[in-house]
Amino acid sequence: MKKKTVTYKEMFSRINIVDYLKKPDWEQKSILYGCLTKKRHETLEDAAAQMLETYKLTKTVSLHYKCEHCGGYHLTTQATGKKKRALVKIIKEMLDKKLMENKND
Repeated sequence: MKKKTVTYKEMFSRINIVDYLKKPDWEQKSILYGCLTKKRHETLEDAAAQMLETYKLTKTVSLHYKCEHCGGYHLTTQATGKKKRALVKIIKEMLDKKLMENKND
């Protein structure tokens, strides 16, 4: 799965560039890597659909989070332990349910 490159235009349409540049370097870096370089999902449903698609293609478990900077949702693969196992279980159940629905159609 190819990672989409985010353009400067897309990045700075999400936040106020003047406010961004006024922030200290450590905060700019946090915003850059936590929001601006990541794909933005408008809704939780969009993020969940991408989580399922990513798992189907790569078996990688992702988590979503609501972004305080742009108001959208982003995905991260920083899940570990119990949380990751629980997500894998939910994703597999959702995929199985989807397969069963497609068989019945």
